[in-house]
Amino acid sequence: MVFSVEERREQHRLAVQRNRARESPEARAKRLRRQRERQQRVRTTRGGNEVHETVEESQQSWLDGGVPRLRPVSNRTQKEALYRLRLVLGPSGLDDATCAVCDCSKLRKSMHMISLGDDRDRIQQMHLLLSSVDEQLPMELAAEYDCSVLFSCLGGMLLSKRCIHPAGYIQACQECNASLTKQLLPKFSIKNEFYVGSLPNRLTNTKLPERFMTQTVMVFAVMRVMRGGSHRAIRSHCLAFDSIPGPATTLLPTSARNISCYRVVMPGPFTTEQQARVRQMHLVRRQMVEDLLVFYCEHNILYEDVTVDCSGLASEVVAEHLICEEADVDVEAGDVDDESDRVGSSTEVGDAVGETDVVEHRVVFIASVETLNVLTRTGT
Repeated sequence: MVFSVEERREQHRLAVQRNRARESPEARAKRLRRQRERQQRVRTTRGGNEVHETVEESQQSWLDGGVPRLRPVSNRTQKEALYRLRLVLGPSGLDDATCAVCDCSKLRKSMHMISLGDDRDRIQQMHLLLSSVDEQLPMELAAEYDCSVLFSCLGGMLLSKRCIHPAGYIQACQECNASLTKQLLPKFSIKNEFYVGSLPNRLTNTKLPERFMTQTVMVFAVMRVMRGGSHRAIRSHCLAFDSIPGPATTLLPTSARNISCYRVVMPGPFTTEQQARVRQMHLVRRQMVEDLLVFYCEHNILYEDVTVDCSGLASEVVAEHLICEEADVDVEAGDVDDESDRVGSSTEVGDAVGETDVVEHRVVFIASVETLNVLTRTGT
C-alpha cells in the first residue's frame, strides 16, 4: 500500500505522540534536556563568528599596546545569557521534590526515578535494606510509612507516601540512590531511625507565625513577596534560608513580637478582599498554638523540658508588624504573570480561581556543612 507524503507525516506524528505518552518522567526529562542542549549548540554556532571577531579585535588591541575597551554586548548574546540563566533558575533548577527513602526535600533535578515494573531487582534489594520488620514503631508511625496501600509490592518497607507516583515510580535523591546502588543503608533514611512522621489533620492548617512561635530552631530568614490587583489572584514568592538549632528553650510559645526572621512584603495595589486574605494568612490563634505545643511535648523528646504558658496570648491576633505594605510601588500585572510563568508551575501552591486565591512559588536555600560549622563557631 502506497502512502502519500502527508499521510506518512501524519502517521509519524501520531507515532511520536504515542511514544511520548508512554515515556517515563525520567526519559521525558532526558529528552527535554537533550533538546535544550541542542538548541544551545545551534545558538552558539550562529554567534561563533561574532564572538571570534570580538576576541581578535581585543587581542589586536593588546598587541598594539593599546588599552582594551569594553564593547557593547549584542542582543543575541544577551538573549543567550538570559536563556541560560532561566534554565538554572527555572523550575528544572529550583523546583523541589521529596525523597521516598529519607523523606527530605531536595532539588527535583537531583532526583532519580526507580520504576516498580522495570527495576524489580532493585525493589527486591530495597526490601532487604529498608524492611520495617523488627522496627517496633508506634502504630501511627508505621502506618505513615506503609506504602502497601498504594502498591502491594512496597509492603514491608519504610518509604514516604509523598514520593510514590501513581504511574509506578519511586523518587530517590542522589545520596540515597548512590547508597542503594551499593546495597548500603542510606545514612539519613527513614529505616536508619530518621522517621519524623507528619502532623495530624487538625494541625495542618497552621500559619507561619504560629510555627515560628512554637519551634526550637532558628530560621535564618524567610521572605514572602506577595502581589495582588483587581481581577487576578494573589501571586506570592516565598524564599526560605535554612535553619540551625536554636538556644536552649525553657518557655514557649515565643512572643509574636520577637519573630525577627520573617517578613511579608506587599508591593503594588491590593484590593480590600486581598488585604484581608493576606492578614488571615498571618493570624495567630492561641488555641492552635497551645495544641501545637501539646502535640510536640507528647511526641518529641526535644520538648521534654519545655514549659508551655499561653496565658499571655490573645485569642486571635494578626501579626501586623510582619507585614510591610508598599502601595506606591509601580507593578505591572503583566510583568508579574510573566515572572511567575518563567519560574514554572511545579512548585505552585493553590489554584488561581478568584482574587483571594493564592498561587505561591517556594524556594528553599540550604547552607553547606562548612557554612553551618562556621556559623556555629562564630555564634552568628
